[in-house]
Amino acid sequence: MKITVEKSLKLPVRSFPNKNDPTARWYIAEQQALMFKDDSKYPDKFNINLAFTSDENEANNAKPFPEGNYQLLDTAFSVDRNGAGTCDFSKLEKLS
Repeated sequence: MKITVEKSLKLPVRSFPNKNDPTARWYIAEQQALMFKDDSKYPDKFNINLAFTSDENEANNAKPFPEGNYQLLDTAFSVDRNGAGTCDFSKLEKLS
């Protein structure tokens, strides 16, 4: 699998209320990317999560990945507290 970043642009930061604290908000910074799977004819479009935080400045200051081709690091994969597999698409390394 290969992930391609075509533009080094961050999408506008989105926010939504924090269910546990009505006075707080969550902020999400994302970047568009393409996922090329070995057995697929066309890539899948998706958004890389650059920041998911309660700090608006942190989300605004999140840096997008430079244009290029990437692969996931082994550390991108983990198991959550419920035993479900997870993948952090922000853990990428650039392909040469």
